[in-house]
Amino acid sequence: MSIDARGAAEGEIQASLKKAWDQGYDAVMVKNYISPDGRRGTILVVKDLAQLRSSNARFDPTKRDSSDLLAGVAGAGILAPLLLDDE
Repeated sequence: MSIDARGAAEGEIQASLKKAWDQGYDAVMVKNYISPDGRRGTILVVKDLAQLRSSNARFDPTKRDSSDLLAGVAGAGILAPLLLDDE
C-alpha cells in the first residue's frame, strides 16, 4: 500500500497509517514525505521493526521472535536510511 503525503499534516499521515494497519497492511510506502529536518522523498513505514532484515543476514532460529535488530548477524546493514531522494 502507498499513500501520498504531499500537503498532508503529520496527524493526517498518522491517521492514514493507522487505517492501513487496521486494514491488515504491515508496511506502507509514504510518497512525498518531508522529514522534520526538511529532507523530501519516499519512505517505507513498517508496523513491526522485526520485519526489517538485511539481505545478507543469516537466519538464526533461536532469535526468530527477537525485536532486537542487532541480535542477529545483520548488524548495521539494515540501519541504512530509508529516506530516499526522489531526484
